Amino acid sequence: MIYRLLHFLLQKSLNRHFDEIKSFNHAAIPAQGPLIVAATHPNSFLDAIIIAASVKRPMHFLARSDVFKSPLVAALLKKMNLIPIYRQRDGRHKLIENHQSFEACYDILASGGAILIFAEGISVGDKKIRPLKKGLAKILFRFMAKHPEAAQPQLMACGINYEKINSFGSRVLLGYSDLIDYSDLVEDAPINQGKAIQALNLRLEEMLREHSILVEPEDERFHQALVELDPCYEQNSLIRKSLIAKKIENLKQRKSDKYRELKKEVAQMEELLIPYHLDFESLKHKVAVSSKDFLLFFLSLPLSILGYLGNAIPFGMAYLIAKSTTKKAPEFYLSVRFAAGTLLWLAWAAVISIYLSTAFSAWFVLSPLVLLYTYKVFRQNHKRWKKIRTLLWIKKMKANQSDSSYVQEEIRKIIKLRAALGLSAEA
Repeated sequence: MIYRLLHFLLQKSLNRHFDEIKSFNHAAIPAQGPLIVAATHPNSFLDAIIIAASVKRPMHFLARSDVFKSPLVAALLKKMNLIPIYRQRDGRHKLIENHQSFEACYDILASGGAILIFAEGISVGDKKIRPLKKGLAKILFRFMAKHPEAAQPQLMACGINYEKINSFGSRVLLGYSDLIDYSDLVEDAPINQGKAIQALNLRLEEMLREHSILVEPEDERFHQALVELDPCYEQNSLIRKSLIAKKIENLKQRKSDKYRELKKEVAQMEELLIPYHLDFESLKHKVAVSSKDFLLFFLSLPLSILGYLGNAIPFGMAYLIAKSTTKKAPEFYLSVRFAAGTLLWLAWAAVISIYLSTAFSAWFVLSPLVLLYTYKVFRQNHKRWKKIRTLLWIKKMKANQSDSSYVQEEIRKIIKLRAALGLSAEA
């Protein structure tokens, strides 16, 4: 019951925090039967929330043991389907407690449940995949050895891809693999577990790479610029973005001089566009603002202001909390801000509802719905304003004849160079 309620609330909250969360090959997720999902881990516990919200069936999660320190919190987290996992840094004496956690996993799989495991065992805020830990394979093979009569758990990989890892309002792509066949390894596992674990991890890593956008930290802005220049940008294609990332890496390895040339051209263009608050997307893809957009912008302005003011306190406090508590661990920033924002908004909505319905009318018990609706209007109007503002900056840049001519010339040069190096739309 608690899980279902949280699933609904977190799904709604994610829709307010991100412009789009899009799943690829979502139909491959089995609706029933024992299942293990092995996922990448770029953004702390927010990753688990996003995957759980995208999957209809209940999920169980392995989580760091340090969040279970308080008995009250531990009890609540277990109701939310979280299972503690202990690491070397928690102390060798604690590792023995993993036995209970593994037993819990076996029980879940035996009853046909689903478990999410972050195969890398560590969360780092970049677009890379690190060597996989042995925990997932051990749970899988030990379960099969302990329950030979049980159905073989289904196994799949999931790549979590944030457009901008530390920013809300961007887009998230989830890439689910087909089910991974590992039946040939089950018989070998009792004889040579180390070899079976290594073989399974190789298959998992291959699937994770196939469904992830892998970019070196120093190339993230470069990759984003080439993605924005791509004709398929508006489709928000995981395959296309991943292909561009692979082309960049291939270019870097085989034609380093051409790689540096293209990257330099892109960087120079970005510098020129900064004073105009523009990016490659606004130049390559037509920005159209109709009279309807202007009309809707001004008509919905009062509701937008109400939506901003009505929600500013909980979301503003969440920003301050996340900024102050994650200085030493920036990889937790987005997760902490999301969790704090969601909890503070629920508390704020409850206080507003109780106060207004008590002081004025019982109808004010519906005020949380008003807060949600007006915030949605604010988000929509903010997008309209960004389009209007972009159009105004484009007109200002065009008024500067020298800058406008230079930009057009450079864009043509970058697109031509990009196509010549195998980064055309047909690549």
